[in-house]
Amino acid sequence: MLGIRRFFPGTKVSDWLSGTIAANPGPAGLPFSYSTTGSPTTDTYVDGGTTYRYFKWTGSGSLTTTGPAITADWLVVAGGGGGGNGGGGAGGMQVLTSQTLAVGTTTVTIGAGGAASGNARGTSGTDSVFAATTSTGGGGGGGYSYYASTQDGLAGGSGGGGGYEYGHVTPGVGGSGTGGQGFDGSDHSSGAFGGGGGKAEAGGTDAASAGGDGAANAYDDAATTYAGGGSGGNNASAVAGGDGGGGTGAQYLTSSATAGTANLGGGGGGNYVTESPGAGGSGIVIVRWDTDQE
Repeated sequence: MLGIRRFFPGTKVSDWLSGTIAANPGPAGLPFSYSTTGSPTTDTYVDGGTTYRYFKWTGSGSLTTTGPAITADWLVVAGGGGGGNGGGGAGGMQVLTSQTLAVGTTTVTIGAGGAASGNARGTSGTDSVFAATTSTGGGGGGGYSYYASTQDGLAGGSGGGGGYEYGHVTPGVGGSGTGGQGFDGSDHSSGAFGGGGGKAEAGGTDAASAGGDGAANAYDDAATTYAGGGSGGNNASAVAGGDGGGGTGAQYLTSSATAGTANLGGGGGGNYVTESPGAGGSGIVIVRWDTDQE
């Protein structure tokens, strides 16, 4: 036994044989291990010669690790805003790399999409959280109102699109996005309510009511686009929402809006006046790490 210890100096074999774990031991000398709640999807894949293990939560849960702290990457997308007459803003999207994953239990919170609100202002989505990363829920779309102050889109991860305050003939202003998470919603213009902002661009870039496009991420080995803004209601045509789950806005007297896509953080589409708006889509959290650390 002593000869074997001398033959493998400083290796994990000699560490175990000598009754210690000197190589990266972690708290109380425990080896690395993990467990989860919330039933995340999990698998491994190879990218650029590196093998990654990922966990994808579509509902709230937790991740618990023991042993040494490791380095991980994560994606956190919040719930999208609900449509009013303006489109709902996309949920805030943050992509973090090479973060220290603290030992212990980390809570995973998946933000819900905001409710749609007829001709009133839409409800903002709720935040998604992992570790110290909080992504802000998308702003609700502005309403079509006889009362001042309800026509503007709400601020959020991405801002909601502007509505219209009929009694004072006041165009609604798009809500502000949060830096690093998303963009502003667009303002109301003639015959078109504003579109919600997305992760990659502001609302209204392709047409007056268009929702802003989201951004792609492949931490689960699938190139998926998240956080698209919902388009606003439009008199002339139904305008598609932004790429990344943004809902389509309604066309006047012709179609109803659609909801933002669940677990993409898409904003809900807005209605024109008499149609139905769409709710925002829920968010998502994905965590991955290099399996060489296990």
